[in-house]
Amino acid sequence: MRVKEGMGCSQFEAHAVTDLIKNVYFPWLAQPEAIQAGQLAMTAVSADEPGHKPLSQCKMVPVVLTLYAGEEDHEYRLAQEGAQGTGVLRRRQIVRMAQEALDQGALLTAEDFAFRIFNCGLHTISRDLKALAEEGVVVPLRSQQKDAGRALTHRVQAVEPYVGKKPHNTDQVDGSEQKEHLPSKTLSGLEENDPRNPDENQ
Repeated sequence: MRVKEGMGCSQFEAHAVTDLIKNVYFPWLAQPEAIQAGQLAMTAVSADEPGHKPLSQCKMVPVVLTLYAGEEDHEYRLAQEGAQGTGVLRRRQIVRMAQEALDQGALLTAEDFAFRIFNCGLHTISRDLKALAEEGVVVPLRSQQKDAGRALTHRVQAVEPYVGKKPHNTDQVDGSEQKEHLPSKTLSGLEENDPRNPDENQ
Protein backbone atom coordinates (compact mmCIF):
# COMPACT_ATOMS: atom_id res chain seq x y z
CA MET A 1 0.00 0.00 0.00
CA ARG A 2 2.84 2.43 0.85
CA VAL A 3 4.55 1.70 -2.47
CA LYS A 4 1.29 2.25 -4.33
CA GLU A 5 0.64 5.57 -2.62
CA GLY A 6 4.23 6.81 -2.79
CA MET A 7 4.73 6.01 -6.47
CA GLY A 8 1.19 6.73 -7.57
CA CYS A 9 1.01 3.41 -9.38
CA SER A 10 -1.48 0.59 -9.65
CA GLN A 11 -1.64 -2.29 -7.20
CA PHE A 12 -0.21 -4.62 -9.84
CA GLU A 13 2.78 -2.32 -10.46
CA ALA A 14 3.37 -1.92 -6.72
CA HIS A 15 3.52 -5.70 -6.26
CA ALA A 16 5.90 -6.03 -9.24
CA VAL A 17 8.30 -3.43 -7.82
CA THR A 18 8.17 -5.00 -4.36
CA ASP A 19 8.91 -8.46 -5.74
CA LEU A 20 11.84 -7.13 -7.76
CA ILE A 21 13.36 -5.47 -4.69
CA LYS A 22 12.98 -8.66 -2.69
CA ASN A 23 14.62 -10.80 -5.37
CA VAL A 24 17.59 -8.45 -5.82
CA TYR A 25 18.35 -7.21 -2.32
CA PHE A 26 16.89 -9.61 0.22
CA PRO A 27 19.48 -12.38 -0.35
CA TRP A 28 22.12 -9.92 0.89
CA LEU A 29 20.02 -8.42 3.66
CA ALA A 30 19.30 -11.88 5.03
CA GLN A 31 23.01 -12.43 5.62
CA PRO A 32 24.53 -9.06 6.56
CA GLU A 33 27.42 -10.79 8.28
CA ALA A 34 28.52 -12.17 4.90
CA ILE A 35 29.66 -8.73 3.71
CA GLN A 36 32.48 -7.16 5.68
CA ALA A 37 34.34 -3.88 5.35
CA GLY A 38 36.50 -3.95 2.25
CA GLN A 39 34.26 -6.44 0.45
CA LEU A 40 31.90 -5.88 -2.45
CA ALA A 41 28.82 -7.69 -3.68
CA MET A 42 28.27 -8.16 -7.40
CA THR A 43 27.09 -10.69 -9.94
CA ALA A 44 29.34 -12.77 -12.18
CA VAL A 45 28.93 -15.43 -14.84
CA SER A 46 28.09 -18.86 -13.48
CA ALA A 47 30.98 -21.31 -13.67
CA ASP A 48 28.58 -23.81 -15.27
CA GLU A 49 28.14 -21.71 -18.41
CA PRO A 50 30.09 -22.91 -21.49
CA GLY A 51 32.83 -20.69 -22.89
CA HIS A 52 31.22 -20.31 -26.33
CA LYS A 53 28.00 -18.86 -24.92
CA PRO A 54 27.63 -15.05 -25.22
CA LEU A 55 27.92 -13.28 -21.88
CA SER A 56 24.59 -11.57 -22.44
CA GLN A 57 22.90 -14.98 -22.43
CA CYS A 58 24.78 -16.45 -19.48
CA LYS A 59 23.33 -17.06 -16.04
CA MET A 60 24.66 -14.61 -13.48
CA VAL A 61 25.18 -15.54 -9.83
CA PRO A 62 25.82 -13.29 -6.79
CA VAL A 63 29.29 -13.26 -5.25
CA VAL A 64 31.02 -11.47 -2.37
CA LEU A 65 34.61 -10.46 -3.12
CA THR A 66 37.35 -9.09 -0.88
CA LEU A 67 38.69 -6.03 -2.65
CA TYR A 68 40.71 -4.76 0.29
CA ALA A 69 41.76 -7.02 3.16
CA GLY A 70 42.62 -4.15 5.50
CA GLU A 71 45.88 -4.31 7.40
CA GLU A 72 46.98 -7.43 5.54
CA ASP A 73 46.88 -5.68 2.15
CA HIS A 74 48.30 -2.47 3.61
CA GLU A 75 51.36 -4.23 5.00
CA TYR A 76 51.81 -6.22 1.80
CA ARG A 77 51.88 -3.04 -0.31
CA LEU A 78 54.36 -1.33 1.98
CA ALA A 79 56.65 -4.35 1.84
CA GLN A 80 57.10 -3.95 -1.93
CA GLU A 81 59.95 -1.89 -3.29
CA GLY A 82 59.40 1.59 -4.64
CA ALA A 83 56.37 2.53 -6.71
CA GLN A 84 55.71 -1.08 -7.70
CA GLY A 85 53.70 -1.74 -4.57
CA THR A 86 50.38 -0.63 -6.02
CA GLY A 87 50.63 -2.88 -9.07
CA VAL A 88 51.85 -5.85 -7.04
CA LEU A 89 48.96 -5.40 -4.61
CA ARG A 90 46.47 -5.21 -7.48
CA ARG A 91 47.75 -8.51 -8.84
CA ARG A 92 47.38 -10.04 -5.39
CA GLN A 93 43.79 -8.78 -5.29
CA ILE A 94 43.05 -10.17 -8.75
CA VAL A 95 44.17 -13.66 -7.73
CA ARG A 96 42.24 -13.50 -4.45
CA MET A 97 38.97 -12.28 -5.95
CA ALA A 98 39.11 -14.67 -8.90
CA GLN A 99 39.50 -17.59 -6.49
CA GLU A 100 36.74 -16.28 -4.21
CA ALA A 101 34.39 -16.06 -7.19
CA LEU A 102 35.27 -19.60 -8.28
CA ASP A 103 34.64 -20.87 -4.75
CA GLN A 104 31.15 -19.34 -5.00
CA GLY A 105 30.38 -20.95 -8.35
CA ALA A 106 31.25 -18.02 -10.63
CA LEU A 107 34.02 -16.97 -13.00
CA LEU A 108 35.18 -13.38 -13.33
CA THR A 109 36.38 -11.86 -16.59
CA ALA A 110 39.11 -9.35 -17.42
CA GLU A 111 36.32 -6.88 -18.14
CA ASP A 112 34.93 -7.41 -14.65
CA PHE A 113 38.24 -6.38 -13.14
CA ALA A 114 38.80 -3.46 -15.50
CA PHE A 115 35.35 -1.88 -15.61
CA ARG A 116 33.50 -3.08 -12.50
CA ILE A 117 36.16 -3.50 -9.82
CA PHE A 118 39.30 -1.43 -10.46
CA ASN A 119 37.90 1.11 -12.95
CA CYS A 120 40.98 0.91 -15.15
CA GLY A 121 41.85 -0.01 -18.73
CA LEU A 122 41.87 -3.55 -20.07
CA HIS A 123 45.53 -3.07 -20.97
CA THR A 124 46.36 -2.74 -17.26
CA ILE A 125 44.57 -5.99 -16.42
CA SER A 126 46.14 -7.80 -19.40
CA ARG A 127 49.57 -6.67 -18.21
CA ASP A 128 48.82 -7.92 -14.71
CA LEU A 129 47.62 -11.29 -15.99
CA LYS A 130 50.74 -11.64 -18.14
CA ALA A 131 52.98 -10.86 -15.16
CA LEU A 132 51.16 -13.43 -13.05
CA ALA A 133 51.47 -16.05 -15.80
CA GLU A 134 55.20 -15.43 -16.01
CA GLU A 135 55.38 -16.11 -12.27
CA GLY A 136 53.52 -19.38 -12.79
CA VAL A 137 50.36 -18.13 -11.07
CA VAL A 138 47.12 -19.46 -12.56
CA VAL A 139 44.23 -17.00 -12.28
CA PRO A 140 40.87 -18.82 -12.60
CA LEU A 141 39.12 -16.40 -14.95
CA ARG A 142 36.34 -17.42 -17.32
CA SER A 143 38.73 -17.07 -20.27
CA GLN A 144 41.28 -19.33 -18.60
CA GLN A 145 38.85 -21.95 -17.32
CA LYS A 146 36.72 -22.06 -20.47
CA ASP A 147 39.49 -21.28 -22.99
CA ALA A 148 37.67 -18.22 -24.28
CA GLY A 149 38.56 -14.56 -24.58
CA ARG A 150 41.97 -12.96 -24.11
CA ALA A 151 43.48 -15.10 -21.33
CA LEU A 152 47.01 -16.42 -21.58
CA THR A 153 46.23 -20.07 -22.29
CA HIS A 154 47.73 -22.79 -24.42
CA ARG A 155 47.11 -20.60 -27.49
CA VAL A 156 49.85 -18.25 -26.31
CA GLN A 157 52.12 -21.18 -25.56
CA ALA A 158 51.61 -22.37 -29.13
CA VAL A 159 52.65 -18.99 -30.52
CA GLU A 160 55.66 -18.44 -28.25
CA PRO A 161 58.05 -20.61 -30.32
CA TYR A 162 57.45 -18.32 -33.31
CA VAL A 163 58.25 -15.11 -31.46
CA GLY A 164 61.58 -16.34 -30.17
CA LYS A 165 60.66 -17.21 -26.60
CA LYS A 166 61.20 -20.93 -27.07
CA PRO A 167 63.10 -22.95 -29.71
CA HIS A 168 60.70 -24.34 -32.30
CA ASN A 169 62.89 -25.78 -35.04
CA THR A 170 66.06 -27.49 -33.82
CA ASP A 171 67.35 -28.22 -37.34
CA GLN A 172 70.79 -26.73 -37.86
CA VAL A 173 71.64 -24.97 -41.10
CA ASP A 174 75.12 -23.46 -41.55
CA GLY A 175 75.74 -24.08 -37.86
CA SER A 176 72.94 -21.80 -36.64
CA GLU A 177 69.51 -22.60 -35.32
CA GLN A 178 66.64 -21.83 -37.65
CA LYS A 179 63.80 -19.86 -36.13
CA GLU A 180 60.53 -18.77 -37.60
CA HIS A 181 59.13 -15.43 -36.58
CA LEU A 182 55.72 -13.91 -36.69
CA PRO A 183 55.07 -10.15 -36.41
CA SER A 184 55.78 -8.88 -32.92
CA LYS A 185 52.18 -7.81 -32.46
CA THR A 186 50.91 -11.41 -32.74
CA LEU A 187 51.35 -12.32 -29.07
CA SER A 188 50.08 -9.05 -27.66
CA GLY A 189 47.15 -9.18 -30.05
CA LEU A 190 45.79 -12.18 -28.19
CA GLU A 191 45.42 -9.99 -25.15
CA GLU A 192 44.98 -6.40 -26.20
CA ASN A 193 43.94 -6.11 -29.85
CA ASP A 194 40.84 -8.23 -29.56
CA PRO A 195 38.17 -6.76 -31.87
CA ARG A 196 35.78 -7.10 -28.94
CA ASN A 197 37.87 -4.55 -27.06
CA PRO A 198 36.99 -1.20 -28.70
CA ASP A 199 38.63 0.95 -26.04
CA GLU A 200 42.03 -0.62 -26.81
CA ASN A 201 41.76 -0.08 -30.57
CA GLN A 202 41.03 3.63 -30.76
